[in-house]
Amino acid sequence: MGLTVMLVLVATLAQAPATVRVERIRSLDDANAVSALIELHSDLRKRLRFVKARLLLDGVEIVHRVAPTGQELEDSFRASAGKMKPGPYTLTVALEYEGRNTGLFTYLDGYRFKLESSANFTVREMMSASPATIYVFVYERPGAGVPLEKKLTIEIKAASPSPISASTNAPAPRDGR
Repeated sequence: MGLTVMLVLVATLAQAPATVRVERIRSLDDANAVSALIELHSDLRKRLRFVKARLLLDGVEIVHRVAPTGQELEDSFRASAGKMKPGPYTLTVALEYEGRNTGLFTYLDGYRFKLESSANFTVREMMSASPATIYVFVYERPGAGVPLEKKLTIEIKAASPSPISASTNAPAPRDGR
């Protein structure tokens, strides 16, 4: 008979007044479960302010961060996804940015950019002391004459070596005022 517990982690980060919450039901009798981390790195600070982040693992929200009005989230952060049993998972990343005025160019003021991407991945059975890590990279693809909203990209990758193998779906940026 297996013992089941509900893991709830609430941590307040000092750098940004935001809450990271992990709620996953886990079975303690599964010796093949691995610890999992998600690391997000955004490289859009020059032109955009990072104001909202949501990460969902199999539809369960594991991160929901919102910057206070007039402030922005840090460019990089790490979140725990708890223990993951071998099998398939889907990570969904939804991010929001606001335009940043730079010098003479004020056309970005008032614009909001919403990006969303998902990746399906499989956790393989492996005995490993190091956690399985999934990286989320956000950047602007190069290209003259291409509108900014079509340049914004979310890339989701599994760390190597890792008990995770990932296949990323195409990003679906959405923009609006």
